[in-house]
Amino acid sequence: AQTVAAQTISTRLDAITAEDPDWFGLIVAERDDVDAYRAAAWVAANSRIYSGLTTDQTLAAALQALTNNNTLMLVYQDDSQYIDAGWMGFNLATDLDVKTGNWHVSKLTGFTAENLTTTEIDSILEDGGSSFVSVHGSPRPIEGMTTSGRPMDVTTTVLWYGARLKEKLANLILAKGDTGSKLPYNRAGIGQVAAAIDDVNETGVRAEHFNEGEVTSIVPDIGDVSAEDKAARILRGVGATAVLSGGINKIVANLINLSLS
Repeated sequence: AQTVAAQTISTRLDAITAEDPDWFGLIVAERDDVDAYRAAAWVAANSRIYSGLTTDQTLAAALQALTNNNTLMLVYQDDSQYIDAGWMGFNLATDLDVKTGNWHVSKLTGFTAENLTTTEIDSILEDGGSSFVSVHGSPRPIEGMTTSGRPMDVTTTVLWYGARLKEKLANLILAKGDTGSKLPYNRAGIGQVAAAIDDVNETGVRAEHFNEGEVTSIVPDIGDVSAEDKAARILRGVGATAVLSGGINKIVANLINLSLS
């Protein structure tokens, strides 16, 4: 029965995506750990993200073993509560073209924090899971780490950047087709490709995905392109390097000694 259920969720996700590929975040309403495991594997293979909830910490550990950068797994003992859906909805409201996000301590209302010890919280985190606890009196999901240990905002930045680069470069070619012209295979044409990448990079810096001055477009020199690629009209070796801006989730302040004079 479990094998059939696992195949069914993968098949359904394939069918949904074939019908409408323009979606990004996955929530699974049914609380079945086999389905959750398979859903996590599916999103990792299909450039989507998944926010799940389980009562069993070992599920998070199993997903951690897959090095899954695309799944958040909240370990919470009342699986009738859809904190996972609230967490996803809150963060997908962020326009990544405008600002980067941070899934740590998202403000979610209507849910009860679990009373966990520091040891229990650390154990869940070490196994790739997330906790929903009270942070200075406010119930919050903490850390915002995927089951691999990578912050979810890093994953969303990576996926955002890849999507925007593909769109920008595709639109560069399409714009030429709109006017019956072409992108010339010369230094000027390659320069237009570099400019398109630079435009995405600048958006990434403004939205604080990347550090200013630490993003570089990569295009080949025309003299290094093979005759075969020129004949096939293929430009290879295009990309970029970027340093992520990261985020501050904790602040450690030094004690200050004050005295009266």
